[in-house]
Amino acid sequence: MKKLILIAIIATVTLAAYSSPKVTDYVVTEDGVTYFTKMRYGINAYLVCTNEDGSIVKYTREEILSFRKNGEVFKKNALIKNGKPCEECEFMKLVKTRHGVSLYTYECTNNRGNRILKCMVYKDDKFVLEVDEDNYTQILEFFKKIY
Repeated sequence: MKKLILIAIIATVTLAAYSSPKVTDYVVTEDGVTYFTKMRYGINAYLVCTNEDGSIVKYTREEILSFRKNGEVFKKNALIKNGKPCEECEFMKLVKTRHGVSLYTYECTNNRGNRILKCMVYKDDKFVLEVDEDNYTQILEFFKKIY
């Protein structure tokens, strides 16, 4: 009898945990932060988001400052050309933050047309350096994150 009661309690708690909607994804715009239950990449809009009540909100790339999708945080940062930030921006994935310094990654295409992963370091939203062959061991040691 005790086993049946224990199994019933465990089943109830498990079902309650799965049935409650989880609001983990969000979008940050100039208007503030909005949380969503579902988020996907769209064709006509960059992000298509669903609220708890089922209503849909669409965002363009220009409207979004940062967002979290499936537990990963992406932030719009200026791309770096010749060691300096330019007007062009890209959503970069936040890898880790330590002492106000953040490591971001993003994919781009090199001169040969191959997809490559670039890593950038920012401090307080300002570009610090690009991770390259000369400094990657020190950067990874600082963040204690190995790829």
